[in-house]
Amino acid sequence: TGLPGSGKTYLWAQIWSYVVEKYESVALIASFECPAKPQYRRYLREFYHRKRERDMSDEQIASADEFIRKHYRFLDHPDETPTLEWFLDMAEISVARWGVKIIQLDPWNRLESQRGPKETEVEYVARCLRECTVFAKQNGVHVQIAAHPAKRDGKRRELAPDLEDISGAMHWWNMVDQGFVVHRPKLWTPPAALRWGGMGAPWKPGGGPIGCGGPAGVGAVPRPPGGCEDMTPGGAPGGSVPFGGWIMPFGP
Repeated sequence: TGLPGSGKTYLWAQIWSYVVEKYESVALIASFECPAKPQYRRYLREFYHRKRERDMSDEQIASADEFIRKHYRFLDHPDETPTLEWFLDMAEISVARWGVKIIQLDPWNRLESQRGPKETEVEYVARCLRECTVFAKQNGVHVQIAAHPAKRDGKRRELAPDLEDISGAMHWWNMVDQGFVVHRPKLWTPPAALRWGGMGAPWKPGGGPIGCGGPAGVGAVPRPPGGCEDMTPGGAPGGSVPFGGWIMPFGP
């Protein structure tokens, strides 16, 4: 979690780009506030070559795009009304077909609620987190959820949030394997991903900050068993996907 503008998406885009490169993994990114092209593409190009996109040659851009095609799949809902059920269905297709090992949902707040008529918000969040945990364990993947904290006013905005500040309260603290807070006291400082010292504060349930760790979610990020196929719109054989949607390849 982290306040809007603190650099959550940018920081984790950089971390996962290094992970997929080192371990030859495939990541499924559902970033509903950061479009795959051109924004996320620019991030990944710059992380891959460690230089600004505007300073790259055509050959460098082409090699970065090949890296993205090999290691990334992007999830988008045709009507911009994704639900958790739809998200997990698309993730299951990606795991089965392309050996995806890293699944990111960013942000949680953009999912359409499927709360039952007599279900409280706390009960709903607990049920959703339980479904994500079961999915991660059954499929041997790492599921990461980025969630905005509740809005703050005045001086409280300058304080670093924690997992209890996310809508749904304590379940974000006690039901995840690990939480990570990204905070910048001054939003005009350099991007969080470029300042490793003190920019991210990992937390674990029942304790304070820990030395190093991952985000909220479960599952390891091992090397996938096989290579990666090119992806076609639709994500399932013949281009059909339950409930609609696109699992998109990266291409021109």
